[in-house]
Amino acid sequence: MEITLEILNKLEKIGKGACADVYKYGDKALKILNESGKAMVNLLETSKLEGIKNDTFILPEQILTGTDGKTIGYVLELVNGQAFIDDNIIKNIDFDTLKRSIEKVEQDLQQLSTNKIICNDLNHKNIMWDSKVRLY
Repeated sequence: MEITLEILNKLEKIGKGACADVYKYGDKALKILNESGKAMVNLLETSKLEGIKNDTFILPEQILTGTDGKTIGYVLELVNGQAFIDDNIIKNIDFDTLKRSIEKVEQDLQQLSTNKIICNDLNHKNIMWDSKVRLY
C-alpha cells in the first residue's frame, strides 16, 4: 500500500511514540515511522511478523511504502483500548482476569520466540487494555 502526505493530512492522528505517529484509517491504524523509526526498520524481520496471529500483540498486517518504494510504516488492527497504566483501568480489573491475561501474554511471547522474533520495545507505555492485555 502506498501512502502519500496528502492522504496523511486527511487522517486523524490518534497516537505518537518515540519512533512513529499513528493515524486512524477506517477500521485500521497506520503507524508511520519517523526518522528514528525508519533507521530501526529491518524489512526482513518485519516481514516475518505478517503471518503471525495471536490475541496479545498488535502486529503489522501490511507494510506501507512511500512514493520512493521505501518502507514508511505499517497497517495495524485498530484497537479501542486504554493505556494499561491508567489508574482507572488498573483499579477496575479483577485479579483472575489479569492473571489469565498475563498467562496468555506469556504463551504469545513464546510463539514469537519460537519464530525467532525479538521483542525490543516492550514497556509499560506499550500496554493497552480492551478486556484483555494488548501489546503494540
